[in-house]
Amino acid sequence: MPDLPLYLVRLSPDLTTKARRTRRRFQKRLVKNLREALSGFGGQYYIRNKWDRIYVQAEHPGSAHRIAGVFGVASVSRVD
Repeated sequence: MPDLPLYLVRLSPDLTTKARRTRRRFQKRLVKNLREALSGFGGQYYIRNKWDRIYVQAEHPGSAHRIAGVFGVASVSRVD
């Protein structure tokens, strides 16, 4: 992946208490919502979905604010 800022996205606690099948479906939807939110900036972005965290690399400086506004995201931290 290119050298873009990396953000650690923590899932909402409501999402983490779901059954495996339900959680998988909700996480797929969350990733889709993140893609929609970031696509409005027009820059590059990459999303890696892990079981308990989502990692996002995004070019635009306002990406963290946009990510934090997506339903299902508990918090966003930049990783240095």
